[in-house]
Amino acid sequence: MKTGLKALESDRLLERYHELVDKRLQRPLEHDELIEMERIEARLDAGDQDDASRLTILHDDWRRERNELVTLIERLSTRLKDAS
Repeated sequence: MKTGLKALESDRLLERYHELVDKRLQRPLEHDELIEMERIEARLDAGDQDDASRLTILHDDWRRERNELVTLIERLSTRLKDAS
């Protein structure tokens, strides 16, 4: 398949990758198929890294918000104890 990899959507890209893996199990891949497979793997890896980066950012945001809430709760608790 001689389609521009950048034009393929994620689902189609993954589908094409599996097609090439299946072919590789049946016979050696042609040179252009090997190159295509390497490019697909690189694009899929980059997507995984982007997802991991987003998860790290979300986790950091969650931890920061959690710490702010804990601090606020501790302040309120201290005020309530002082008021009683």
